[in-house]
Amino acid sequence: MHTDQLVRLAEMPTQQQAAFHRGRKRHEPYEDTEWQANAFASALLMPAKGLRVLGKENGGLTVSLIAERFAVSPEAAGYRLDLMKAEGVNC
Repeated sequence: MHTDQLVRLAEMPTQQQAAFHRGRKRHEPYEDTEWQANAFASALLMPAKGLRVLGKENGGLTVSLIAERFAVSPEAAGYRLDLMKAEGVNC
């Protein structure tokens, strides 16, 4: 999404990259737009209700099971499973 910035950062020496990030205010994950986008997309593609049904049908959830059923990458399935666990949903 930010190709121009990534290219510019990739061309910078490591010390300059570190200086670029120095002084940035730390923030909670939920305040991060990338986290918000990932959370929204995972909830849209893998709804909690569907995950609960899938978990009951199979005696639990795994990354590979979620990825196969919802046709998403293992990374996306793992992200959603981690979010569900963080929310205290039995998986």
